[in-house]
Amino acid sequence: MTAVEDFIEECFPDDALLLADGMDDAFVGVAERFEPDGNRRRFAVYDYDRMVKIVAGPDAGEDALEQAAEYVDFNVSGAYVGETTPAILYRPEESA
Repeated sequence: MTAVEDFIEECFPDDALLLADGMDDAFVGVAERFEPDGNRRRFAVYDYDRMVKIVAGPDAGEDALEQAAEYVDFNVSGAYVGETTPAILYRPEESA
């Protein structure tokens, strides 16, 4: 079991949270929201930039990063797999 899975099992044992395979290093936590029906919904949150870097690989150049971003956009952030679909966190670019 991974550290992320251990965290989920320990802190949210009653929630069936969906996790992104191979993206543990991009995991930033769990968010929750309340639905109009009054139910609480929890879901995993992943950092977009970290996901792109994971897909591209450690020594990726600009082209590989662009291809990885397209992959993440289409296959991860563009996918809905139910009410507990993970959320993607987009951070503002750091100012130089």
